[in-house]
Amino acid sequence: MNEQEQNIAIAESMGLIPFNHHQYGWVDQGGVAIPKYTNDLNAMHEVEKTLESDPWDVYCEYLEGCDWPAYAAPAAQRAEAYLRTIGKWEDTE
Repeated sequence: MNEQEQNIAIAESMGLIPFNHHQYGWVDQGGVAIPKYTNDLNAMHEVEKTLESDPWDVYCEYLEGCDWPAYAAPAAQRAEAYLRTIGKWEDTE
């Protein structure tokens, strides 16, 4: 998945509906900017807060397979791990 596809999939999982893309990125129907989750650790921390204990364990397992310790994983790795955890990751080849 490219970054745009990841950001949209995460936004949708968070209940945001991407509506329009403009020069600053995607906005929802209310005109609120949708975070660029793949580049924003703060936004990914908000996403992480939505995971319950069982999915959290799966999420951590995906992060442990990264090149960084889980606590130091960048936003892009967290985004991929989250999408894999909720079954929304799509491999593109």
